[in-house]
Amino acid sequence: MALAVGCAPVNTDPGSEVERTWQQALVFFPKRFSYLRPSEISVRDPHPTVVYLHGCTGITGQDIFWATTLAQAGYAVVMPNSFARHHRRKNCNPRMTSMGLFPEALRMRDEEIRHAVAMLQSSPWVDVKNLFLMGHSEGGAAVSRWYGHGFKALIISGNECRAGIPAPHGAAILAVEVLCPTCITLPT
Repeated sequence: MALAVGCAPVNTDPGSEVERTWQQALVFFPKRFSYLRPSEISVRDPHPTVVYLHGCTGITGQDIFWATTLAQAGYAVVMPNSFARHHRRKNCNPRMTSMGLFPEALRMRDEEIRHAVAMLQSSPWVDVKNLFLMGHSEGGAAVSRWYGHGFKALIISGNECRAGIPAPHGAAILAVEVLCPTCITLPT
C-alpha cells in the first residue's frame, strides 16, 4: 500500500527497507522508564510527538539523552533506526572527521521522515496537530533539507546550514550547535 505525504509516495510494504527503519524505531513516552518498538505500543491517548533522526553513526547515548529529556517534558519521541536497512552504511568517520562517505544517506533519511509521518498519521497515541521534527548531525542535515509538511517546528542540532533551510511556511525553526559561519554574522 502507498500513502502520499507531501508530493512523494510512501512505501508502507512491511518488507520494505524503509519499513525496517520504522519497525526498529525506539519510541519513548512520558512517565516510562524504557523505550518501546512501534509494534509494542498500547498507549491510546494522543501525545505531542517528536520524530528524532540520529546522526551518521546510528543511535547513540546522546540521542537517548535527547529522547528521554523530551519524554520527561511530555512528548512522545520516535527514533527511526536508519541502520535497520540491509545496505545502509555509515556516512561518516568521526575519528577521521570524514563526511559524505555514503552519498545515498540523505535521500534515505528524507524517505524515513516521509514514512514516519505516514505511520504517525494513523497512530492513536499521536497528536497529529503537534508533530515536531528533530535531528542531530546527519539527522540534522536531513531536517535542514526537509521541505515537506506535517511538522509544527524543525529542530536542527550539530549541523551546518550551507544552503539555508527550506522549511514549510509557518514552521518554527530552532538550530542548536549549528556550525554555520556563513549564515550568521556577528557584530564586530
